[in-house]
Amino acid sequence: LRAHGDIPNSNGFVAYELAYPDSMWNLFWYIRWDIQKGYATVSGVKTDYMPGWNGRKAYHIVAVFGIYYDSEYNNYYKYAETASRMAGYNGPFAQWAFWQDFYQWYSQNPVISW
Repeated sequence: LRAHGDIPNSNGFVAYELAYPDSMWNLFWYIRWDIQKGYATVSGVKTDYMPGWNGRKAYHIVAVFGIYYDSEYNNYYKYAETASRMAGYNGPFAQWAFWQDFYQWYSQNPVISW
């Protein structure tokens, strides 16, 4: 994400912008805004404790494309897992994550593209 973000093409259009939310709430507002506009948020994560990774430690990206609020105002993110079995991932394409757990994964690789 960091290598080519924020670079305008020949028409001056920036394909995506990088952001570095520094708290759970800041990350939440970026993700919520994107989803309300019909976009996914591409997010950096570290896979240590993510489902399907079995403790494998890698810097990685996922695409957050859904958000859910339960009756107690807890937030959950739905994300697309972009990795394959060859990379060490053994799980479904779409996963739900409690927002505090997601923030822990994100905080070890804190960058988003939106």
